[in-house]
Amino acid sequence: MKVLVTGGTGYIGRRLVDVLIDKGFHVRIFGRQASNLSKSVEQVMGNLADLNALKDVTKDVEVVFHLGGGMRPSDEDVTVVNVHASRCLMQDAISNGVRRFISRKCGCRLWRHYISACL
Repeated sequence: MKVLVTGGTGYIGRRLVDVLIDKGFHVRIFGRQASNLSKSVEQVMGNLADLNALKDVTKDVEVVFHLGGGMRPSDEDVTVVNVHASRCLMQDAISNGVRRFISRKCGCRLWRHYISACL
């Protein structure tokens, strides 16, 4: 099963990617910077502030873990990154027939439950 993780190079995303790889999933990450994650990870470079970069990022993906986003005033336009990019990503997921879309915006305390229930 192919899984997309936005923010896959971040603090939480990197740990989620490790868990997914250990469970045998094919992982695609979308992030701003290249990473030295496992060679089995497909890396797609992009910035959530660039809404065009999200076009077809969910192609051939069954599950999306949306962890990417801005939290600091220094992040580009926080509204674009957290609201508009999330909406574009969801629309892309719907267009590409993604089965599950899990967003960190739902609350971090629920992650362990969501990961277990979705995989």
